[in-house]
Amino acid sequence: MAGSDVYLVNINRLPPKHGSCDDSATSADVYAASLNTSYSKLSCLKSCYRLIAQRHCNCSMPIYYVEDRESVCDMADDEVDACTSSLHTTVPDEYDACDKSCPQPCSEVDYDMLVSAAAWPSENYKKYLEDKVSQSNYLLMGKDLEEEDFVKLYVYFKDLMYQKIDQQKAYESQNLISDIGGQLGLWLGLSAITIGELCGLLLSLFRSLTAVSPKDDNSSKTPVKPFSSPLEMDPGKGDVMMSDVKKGGFDV
Repeated sequence: MAGSDVYLVNINRLPPKHGSCDDSATSADVYAASLNTSYSKLSCLKSCYRLIAQRHCNCSMPIYYVEDRESVCDMADDEVDACTSSLHTTVPDEYDACDKSCPQPCSEVDYDMLVSAAAWPSENYKKYLEDKVSQSNYLLMGKDLEEEDFVKLYVYFKDLMYQKIDQQKAYESQNLISDIGGQLGLWLGLSAITIGELCGLLLSLFRSLTAVSPKDDNSSKTPVKPFSSPLEMDPGKGDVMMSDVKKGGFDV
C-alpha cells in the first residue's frame, strides 16, 4: 500500500529588472506545446536535453518525450549507451546554454508530494481480498494470488490550505528617501522643518541683497508749513498777541 499526500504551492516571481523570470520561453518546452501542460523550468530543460541527444546521437532518449516518427535510442546498444551517457562531459557548454535558455516562470503552481509505503494486505485480510477479486474477475478465479499481486494507492491533499510565495523588491524608492532623511537627521541634526526654515532664510537674504533702493524725487514730496506759536497769531482772528499778554500784567 502506498500513500501520496499533495501540498499546493503557488509561486510568483519578479520579472527583470528586479528578477530573472520570463514567460516568453514556452516555445522551447515541447511538453507544454505537445501535451498542453503549463510551462516549467524542468520540462524546458528536458526538452533542451532531448534535442542535444538527437543532434549528437541521432536518436531520442526514452527518458524524454518522444514525438511521432522519431527514432528511439536503443539503450541495449553499447555504442548508443556510451554516446548518451557521456553527453554531459562531451558537450557541457550546450547544457549550460540550456540552463540559460530556460528561465523560471513568473507564475508557477507546484505540488509537493510525500510518498509513504506499507505492507498490504495483512494476513487476516488477504483471504477475504482474494475471494472478492476472484468474484469480480473470472480471469483470476482459481489462481493463487500473492501479496505482490495487490497494490493500494491513496492520493490525497495533505492540507486544504496552500502555500503562497511572492517575490518582492528588496529596496523601494520610498526606502531610499526615508534612509536619506534618517541619515541627515542623525549626522547633521536636520529635519524637514529645519530645512524649510533654512531655505526661507536664504531666500530672505537674497531678496535683501538684490532689492533696489527708491530714487529721490522732490516732486513727490509734500511741502511742510512752518510751525507758528499760538501767541504770535493774528489778533484779527481772535488769537492772543504777545503785547496783549504784557498789557494784562503778565510777564512772559
